[in-house]
Amino acid sequence: MAYKIVKEKMSVRQVEESVKRLLEDKPARTRAKKPAEYVSLEKQLSAHFGTKVKLKLGKDSAASKIEISFSNEEQLERILNIMNQGMDEG
Repeated sequence: MAYKIVKEKMSVRQVEESVKRLLEDKPARTRAKKPAEYVSLEKQLSAHFGTKVKLKLGKDSAASKIEISFSNEEQLERILNIMNQGMDEG
């Protein structure tokens, strides 16, 4: 782009217009749709923990995450108790 600006001795307005056209032509990034079984699992986990749960999928399995939301220490304590109960049973 810089080479084109210098070569064609473009004005500021021409550069702005050229950049605008470039940005308009660029396709919007689309996110990969989460598999239905993951959406279902998010709902089940949210119901189990009583708070929002998200499965964040990375490009490989090592980068994926389970995110459990909480808004205060009391909620965190309740979530940890639920998790500990599951560990005691297993």
